Amino acid sequence: MTALDKAPTRLNSIVQGQYLLTDVTQRQTSGGKWFATATLEDSTGSIDAYVWPESGLLGDLPVHRPVPVQAALYVRRFAGRVIGDLRALHTISEPEIRNAARLLPRSLCPEAAVAALEALETMVGKLDPEPLRRFMNKVLLDTRISPAILTCRGSLGHHHATRGGLLSHSMHVVALCDRLTEGALTPVERDLIKVVALLHDIGKIRTVGDTNTRPVHYKLVDHGMQTSRLLDRHLEWLRPRAPDLAAALNYMLSYIAQPSAVRGRARYIGADIVIYGDRISAGLANGRRLSSLLGETLPRKQLAALPVLAHQTLVSEQHALPH
Repeated sequence: MTALDKAPTRLNSIVQGQYLLTDVTQRQTSGGKWFATATLEDSTGSIDAYVWPESGLLGDLPVHRPVPVQAALYVRRFAGRVIGDLRALHTISEPEIRNAARLLPRSLCPEAAVAALEALETMVGKLDPEPLRRFMNKVLLDTRISPAILTCRGSLGHHHATRGGLLSHSMHVVALCDRLTEGALTPVERDLIKVVALLHDIGKIRTVGDTNTRPVHYKLVDHGMQTSRLLDRHLEWLRPRAPDLAAALNYMLSYIAQPSAVRGRARYIGADIVIYGDRISAGLANGRRLSSLLGETLPRKQLAALPVLAHQTLVSEQHALPH
């Protein structure tokens, strides 16, 4: 797939890719000829695609938008702008989508969260095995979650409280967990932990939102419960296809959602690792020193099981981790 930010380098050629069709406008030339402009977006930008009568596509443009599409367009420059003439277009469903993170529109992403969006795209593209990647695609295609995942705040006044803070915080936790488990767990275990790190706070879409006013009263609904409700249908899809993966995700998300006072001891270290990364990310955002945060969550025996968790390593590399 050609990223839209690369389109200017492909002038006077055909490019193909998967995009999000977000708008269609019917227009008329000065000579009375009807045509349409379709806005195609992805995580790298947007482009106006011109739909001419001779393309045969004017009557086939999707009515319900936004919608994922496979498109082919001839890229050219017009009036100082890079545009495309649409040559082919059809809507696509989840099984056809390679990386749903690529379909999150850059235009809606706050500038502070752009790096996190780019990291999310890379993460989803590398997820393995396939059922886990498709699970993640389904989550990101869920209209209850997308595009709110781009704009939701991490909190109202605690940490990552600006628009886009939820994605920035979540991807920071992903990066921390990836660093903490390097060389210590299997690739599948590490991918499962990264998915949980990304989704552990997704319920804040419903309980925090992207403004100064909560969508619901925080004393009535907690984000852990909302995380479960948002993800339940996707875990149900995953369960018959990869029961072990579904069980691992369900256990970690359920454990993390419990109040710390009643959690008890985790049966799988992955849950503790996400909690550990979550506390480090929140603490750093609140101005705490990394050295004071290390060792506060995982027992010493578990720390010893993860060689990359050496305090000196994290302290020396903290500036390389995305915030």
